Amino acid sequence: MERPQEWTFRGRTGKDYTFKVKGLSENIPGKPGIVILTYLHPNGHMAGFSAKPIKAAHGPDIRIAAETAITETDSTDAYYNCACVLLMGGDEEERESILKDILG
Repeated sequence: MERPQEWTFRGRTGKDYTFKVKGLSENIPGKPGIVILTYLHPNGHMAGFSAKPIKAAHGPDIRIAAETAITETDSTDAYYNCACVLLMGGDEEERESILKDILG
């Protein structure tokens, strides 16, 4: 089963946020946005996928934000297998609000 190219996280408010899914060997763009290190796994034959957010970061350059999140990840958090990326403008408050909505 092929990994999805996009993943939609539903926030607590009911709003959906669609992220691009990047493999660990793929480059994360150096643009403003949000990155969520995620464990994405198949549910079984033809049953789709599930996603578990492990660590999240945001900033004006999400490549740097992702590298920092990876560096700060301890062994219990190291079970991510992809990065979910949402490119968006440079408004820090909006990025923080989206992460709070998604992660609680």
